[in-house]
Amino acid sequence: MGEATVNQAVAVGHLNNQSSRTRNLELFDRDKSEVRETIKRSPDLGGKLHPDFPWAEAHVIHAVRHQFANRVEDVLSRRLRALPLNAQAANRHGPARRGELDRDAAWQTKQVAAFRELAAGYLP
Repeated sequence: MGEATVNQAVAVGHLNNQSSRTRNLELFDRDKSEVRETIKRSPDLGGKLHPDFPWAEAHVIHAVRHQFANRVEDVLSRRLRALPLNAQAANRHGPARRGELDRDAAWQTKQVAAFRELAAGYLP
C-alpha cells in the first residue's frame, strides 16, 4: 500500500521518481520466526484459519501478543488483511482470541457480531 501511495503522490504532484531504498527491506522476518516458534510449541495452532487463506491460528495469536490487536477486526482486517482480500472467507471465520485477552464469552459473541456486520459491507 505504501508503494502505491508514493507512486500516486509522484504522479499527482509531478515529483521526481526515485528508486526506493526500502524496496527489498523485509519487515516481517521476526514475525515469521515468532509464528514458527508458536507453531513449534503448539502444533495445533499451525492449521489454516480458512482454506482460502495462508494464515494459521498462530498468526492470530502473534497479532494479539505482539501487534496490539485486541479485536477481531484488528486481526482480520488490519493485521492479516483477510477482510479486504476475501470478505466471504473472513466473515465465515471471525476468530476472537478471548483467552489471549482474558475476555469472557459475551465479549467474544459481541466481537464476532461486530465483525460480521463490518464484513457485510465488503460483500457483493
